[in-house]
Amino acid sequence: MSLELLIGPMFAGKTSALMARVRRYNAIGYNCFLITHSSDNRYGHDAVINHNKEKLSAFSAERLLPLLESAAYKSAKIVAIEEAHFFDDLVAFVIHAVETDGKQVICVGLNGSAERKPIGHINELVPFCDIITKIDAFCVHCTEPTVAPFTRRLCASDSSKKFVVGSTDIYEAVCRRHFHHPN
Repeated sequence: MSLELLIGPMFAGKTSALMARVRRYNAIGYNCFLITHSSDNRYGHDAVINHNKEKLSAFSAERLLPLLESAAYKSAKIVAIEEAHFFDDLVAFVIHAVETDGKQVICVGLNGSAERKPIGHINELVPFCDIITKIDAFCVHCTEPTVAPFTRRLCASDSSKKFVVGSTDIYEAVCRRHFHHPN
């Protein structure tokens, strides 16, 4: 039983890193239950899909707690949650999975919003986790590979929406300088 957080800005390779972990566990016979949020349908449904359009089958859900009763959850040794920041019941589900059911859980999500504020509940899991891995992207504006720890929104957001799902059409990975001075 353990909890790993894999966090970072958009375009850092978090989904690809998760997919590699799941494939390695599958290769040694571990049953993995891969979950993604139903609102993330940028590239398709019922799959975790990275920006290169590589995909792994996944269970798509709006809430996690009802999955505790599913056969897929019960038979899994590894529970991997993509876009973990979207789930309102993330903390209760993860603590139950790790500490009551003895699962190994990997949560993947953003380290902060485009406003550099906590997003969802993923940061609340820090006191409970065994491993935190932060992956950074490269700044899209720098002419050399400068670390981009931040996600910047390219357009004004609809303030009525809690999350704005998007890709390179809405967001970019930037360094500190280009977060404050985009041009």
